[in-house]
Amino acid sequence: MTIDVVEAARRRLEVLRTEMRQIEAFLEMSERLASGRTGPLESDALDGIGHRVRRPAGSPRPRDVVAAVHAILSDGKTLDQHELVDRLRRQDIVMTGVNPAKNLATIMWRNGSVFEHVRGEGYRLTGTPP
Repeated sequence: MTIDVVEAARRRLEVLRTEMRQIEAFLEMSERLASGRTGPLESDALDGIGHRVRRPAGSPRPRDVVAAVHAILSDGKTLDQHELVDRLRRQDIVMTGVNPAKNLATIMWRNGSVFEHVRGEGYRLTGTPP
């Protein structure tokens, strides 16, 4: 019985999340129309390698995150994603979502020509000597 209740709660949560995304899209479109902007919505932008991304309100642009992480790693250090999230936060770049470190890792993975992951150590700029 408890498993059924938990599953029902998870399904309801997913329905509510979908409704929230729809409401956010409606509000964004309404604001765009009210302001007279006719260009594409900011949330319909493409990331660095052509994936269509939908940024939640308040989350940093991937290109801003890439630039900031590039600057952080430019001293040649290898840092894990949690340390990078902390350093970004100190620069007022706040990763959002349920798992900010995972969101950062996704951005870095999509920009694999800039960053490389060293298993057990973290991320560094591609081509940085060990």
